[in-house]
Amino acid sequence: CTMCPTCMTTEFRAATQLLDCACAEGSYLIKGGTTLGLCDSCPPGLTCPFGSKYDNFEKISTDSSLPIPTLAENFWSNSEDPLSSYMCRIDQMGCPGGAPGRCNGGRIGRVCAVCPEGQAWSDDKCINCDGGFSAMLYLAVFLSTGAICGAYYFGNSPPRANVTIATAGSTLSSQILTITQLLSMFKDLNVPWPVSIRGVFGGMGFTIGSGGISYECFLGNTAVGKYSFRCMLPIFLILNIIVIFFGTKMVAPLVRSFRKESRFKAWDWEGTLNTAGQVLQALFIGVAAIVVVPLQCYEHPNGHKSMLQYPEVLCFEGGDHSMLLAFALIIASIFVIPFFAYCVYGTWAVVNPRLTSKEGHAMALVRRYRFLLFRFRADVWWWGNVFMLRQTALAFAPSLPAGSPHGQSIYVIIILCFYGFAQAHYWPWKAPEFNVLDIFITAGLVVVITISMAFIPSTTDTGMYEALLVSCLCLLGVGSSVLLARICQFLIMSGVSSSFGVDTKGIDASQSQKMFGMHRSIHTNGLPAYMDTLTQMSYYDRRILTKGLVAFQASTDGFQMAGMSGVGAKRLMGLKRTDSTSRGTSASKDVVNEPEAEGAFGTYGIVYI
Repeated sequence: CTMCPTCMTTEFRAATQLLDCACAEGSYLIKGGTTLGLCDSCPPGLTCPFGSKYDNFEKISTDSSLPIPTLAENFWSNSEDPLSSYMCRIDQMGCPGGAPGRCNGGRIGRVCAVCPEGQAWSDDKCINCDGGFSAMLYLAVFLSTGAICGAYYFGNSPPRANVTIATAGSTLSSQILTITQLLSMFKDLNVPWPVSIRGVFGGMGFTIGSGGISYECFLGNTAVGKYSFRCMLPIFLILNIIVIFFGTKMVAPLVRSFRKESRFKAWDWEGTLNTAGQVLQALFIGVAAIVVVPLQCYEHPNGHKSMLQYPEVLCFEGGDHSMLLAFALIIASIFVIPFFAYCVYGTWAVVNPRLTSKEGHAMALVRRYRFLLFRFRADVWWWGNVFMLRQTALAFAPSLPAGSPHGQSIYVIIILCFYGFAQAHYWPWKAPEFNVLDIFITAGLVVVITISMAFIPSTTDTGMYEALLVSCLCLLGVGSSVLLARICQFLIMSGVSSSFGVDTKGIDASQSQKMFGMHRSIHTNGLPAYMDTLTQMSYYDRRILTKGLVAFQASTDGFQMAGMSGVGAKRLMGLKRTDSTSRGTSASKDVVNEPEAEGAFGTYGIVYI
């Protein structure tokens, strides 16, 4: 027997000719190769049947039976370089595999990413554009105008401590919009979601940051045109608000000239700014997601990288991608960063009106920045900035860390967990129902991302995750050790019966004066004023006040059970002592008589509880 050339074999035994020798399955004869060998391994993304030859690509159009390296499903290559394969997006279902350049449903271009000019993707195929696609644009303009007007008339009511129906409705709407945008953003994670789940996430693509809206019929099929339009959406919204503002200035006098008793008024500047803030804050995560779109890339078997949302564009290879990066930088510079800074400044300005506005303009500031404060309790006035920070961090999830679905999932879980812990601690929303809803949404998103890991293939690059796991275990050990050391410190310095905790020195004199001043004010103004104040407070704040009263009473009762008088208990609680020998005259000008104080506090406490 004569051996076949190196790397070659025969398809069957007892072959009698050298021509029967060919490259084995899983390899192909390189370009210009002969029957003397020179077989190479099949490139990633392709399958090579027995006898595959590179030179057969030129002959396949006339003889389809010739063996060639064929593309696997969901991979694409062009006829000029048929062995350089690109991975297609699974959700687009545009790459059938087989011969180079083939696409499903009439798609064209690299990785079958776009439809021909004048067509749009619908029902798994490219169809001709008609008036229905253009009508969607006009409908979007109409709906956005209606939403802006609704935000002005329902979102500029006087701020109140408790929750009105209008506040509840706007808060619920914003939370629904937030979860919709987050789920839509999850579609862009490098997670192989099941087709049905990806379809659900894609169905939420009405948000401006999701990429789920088709713009081909009125913008063309270029990535630059579609992305630039998305970047301009927040600017269009601002221009729409400005047009409505000046439009009401012109319409209001005309309405009053025909009907003097009309209640229609032109928009004022402070209310308009508050409306713009409401709209832009609701869509902030969508705009932030637009900014990071050029950074969301995935790698092909040939080493190139494509943008996740515009896979026909290669990342960091100049051309269209450079233009998209420039657009992203512009929108980040003129909107995302300035708007976030504007919100931070607004929350600070409202609580420091003497430093930021002229005398008498404090209420104007409250109206202007109402969208930042009206949903949250007074002592957590800054929570809107925390909420926006979470949105910004989550918007970067599809690109940080790039190309690692495990890392992206862990990143999202960490952000949501930290936010959930802070939310449960501060309980920022005015209505308890919205606090419960926020925790429920956060926990639900964590569960969704945790379940998504079941669809992610195992990774061989475990070094980073092992280090992260070790770090978490070390943090658990360090946290427990620090607390144990703290307990030992108190035990050695103060004994077993000493108080333990962060605040072991009790309240200082200024805190005591404030608390006692509030108590004296309640006693002086009487029960009706006290009840009116309680009515204006939110449910959660009243609940906290009740807990404080109960804790105070329990502490006092505890001291008395230990054999201490009420005066002794007050001294330990940081209150000034009154002269126990003179029941009618106080020894201090800062406090009232002890019997009066105890009676007043007890009376109002019982009525409130």
